[in-house]
Amino acid sequence: MEKLLAWLAERPQPLIVRYGTTTIIVAICFAVLRLVQLQSGVDSFFLMYPAVLLGALLFDRGSVFFTALLSTVLIVIFLPRQGGVIIPPSYWSPVTLFLLIGLALAALSEALRKGWERAIEAERAKDLLYRELRHRTKNDLAMAVSVLNLQARTQIKLEIRQALADAASRLHVLSKAHEQVEPTD
Repeated sequence: MEKLLAWLAERPQPLIVRYGTTTIIVAICFAVLRLVQLQSGVDSFFLMYPAVLLGALLFDRGSVFFTALLSTVLIVIFLPRQGGVIIPPSYWSPVTLFLLIGLALAALSEALRKGWERAIEAERAKDLLYRELRHRTKNDLAMAVSVLNLQARTQIKLEIRQALADAASRLHVLSKAHEQVEPTD
């Protein structure tokens, strides 16, 4: 997921870049749609959905809705005309359905990208907190070793001094073991 987002441009881009790029993407998808229509005679409105999806992944909500609306306008412009009506009655349902699905896809894709960004940000925050926890644990163990060593130096009895030095040594070993089980980046 992080690799995919790394390929995507940072937000927000300049207005001309967002709308210009989405217009180019729509033009490419529309050219493919027209080629398919000319070759097969079938209206393949679904070929415009990749433009909406790409617009959502690459840019913000406004340019995505622009993509869906521009796609719909291009589809309507190139519909066969019957009696001067803008949208022939036989195309009302397909065009309306295309627009509704395009807008829903735009909203869902925008939500997906925001979810990815939030998940990656949460992962980074978790990593930072984990590194801080490791650092504090290491410091706490080092502090405990130092306190035990100081106490050992002040003791007159050799057995107590040795016991405190042994405890400090065990904590030092525990600290080294803690370093060994730390995950690497």
